[in-house]
Amino acid sequence: MRAVKRDIARLYTVIRERELGIRATPAPVETAKAKKSKAKKADASADDAVKEEAE
Repeated sequence: MRAVKRDIARLYTVIRERELGIRATPAPVETAKAKKSKAKKADASADDAVKEEAE
């Protein structure tokens, strides 16, 4: 129970520090799925460009 209270207090502290501008907000983390979908989109765009140049 003590550990849970400590974790909650830590969360509230971080939230308050972010509100006051003391602590920077973390950058969003990309998931593996997002990276793969971006790579597929880039590959598809490159393929379309090559097809247009060929015509």
